[in-house]
Amino acid sequence: MIRDTPKAPFDVPECVAAHPEDPDACDFEEHDRWARDFDVRAATATGVPLIDPRPEICPRGLCRAVIGDILVYRDAAHLTATFARGLAPWFAPRLDEAFARPPPRAALRAHEGVAPLLGAVEMSFVARAGDRHQAGLRTGGHPFGDVEG
Repeated sequence: MIRDTPKAPFDVPECVAAHPEDPDACDFEEHDRWARDFDVRAATATGVPLIDPRPEICPRGLCRAVIGDILVYRDAAHLTATFARGLAPWFAPRLDEAFARPPPRAALRAHEGVAPLLGAVEMSFVARAGDRHQAGLRTGGHPFGDVEG
């Protein structure tokens, strides 16, 4: 299971458009860190591995509007396709590890009809992410460079 992304308290692209010379003005603290932990509870209850990209999206709890030259959010809650593609090198080993484990029985019982569909979607993501070197993405550090703020 992949943990949900933090939600911004505003529309991030609108904020960046309003502050083109200072996109850092649109950064926000991860205020909902524990408010929406339904995914953590579900993974814990079923024994499904949880992949948490929040540290990559919000280093040290600060969610950046722009990392490098890449807009992170396409609205208040969803990542841009460009930023998401850049996370492929980070996701690949974690997905490999999660798929290497046999599915827990509790997860299979809880999601009998949904699990095959989700598995197909996740495998599709892995297949697209698998050729990250050809796409010219970095494999070390943060995919978009310095995030030290």
